Amino acid sequence: MKISEKSDDNKRNAHKMNFDYELKKANLADENDDALFKQNEEFEAIKVEMKQALHHPKLNEVLEKCFAKIDEIEKEYRDFHDKNISLSKEHPSFIDALYLSFEKAISEIFELHDISKKKEFEDRNLKRATEKAEKLMGKLEF
Repeated sequence: MKISEKSDDNKRNAHKMNFDYELKKANLADENDDALFKQNEEFEAIKVEMKQALHHPKLNEVLEKCFAKIDEIEKEYRDFHDKNISLSKEHPSFIDALYLSFEKAISEIFELHDISKKKEFEDRNLKRATEKAEKLMGKLEF
């Protein structure tokens, strides 16, 4: 019964992890959309200002504002892309951790131990066997 419970827990954890991942992706997209919407509005205002300054000495100043806004929009796209890549790179490690924890839980049910502890268990078992043999030999001598 414990194995099925662990399997159900693992399925719930995997579902929750995928939900959290999709939620984070959606939040990143929403933040990006909001930032780009605001920047687009500001850019439209700059374009209007540029049209009005067409034959005005202020044209260079307005052009600088325009190019700065274009740079901000480009930066937002790049930041959004970098955040998505970062989130995507984290996801496999979350999956690995989820399944390693499931594997560990199942191993404990079957009383399986990590291979790195093999020497430790062999030494412990040898010591126990030696102690039992010494006790048995002590009883046989009397």
